Amino acid sequence: MSETKEKKAAPKKAAATTKKTAEPKQPTVVVFISAEHEPVQFHIRDRYAHRREDGRLRWRFSPEEAELVRRHHYVQMGRVIEVDND
Repeated sequence: MSETKEKKAAPKKAAATTKKTAEPKQPTVVVFISAEHEPVQFHIRDRYAHRREDGRLRWRFSPEEAELVRRHHYVQMGRVIEVDND
């Protein structure tokens, strides 16, 4: 009887350790800004930007959309950059 109790207890311990090693939380919003002051607003993925106080433009996208935005021509050229926090 004691052998079956030990066998049943082992999987519960293994399941508990996998819950502790959770992946880092993904951001809910990914922010992109223009690298320089922009005289005119332009859109990326049919979304216009918000103008910051320093004259640069800011876009906010979901993580799914951000994957596509990273392939945008302006991002590839460096005209628009991704930032951690804004």
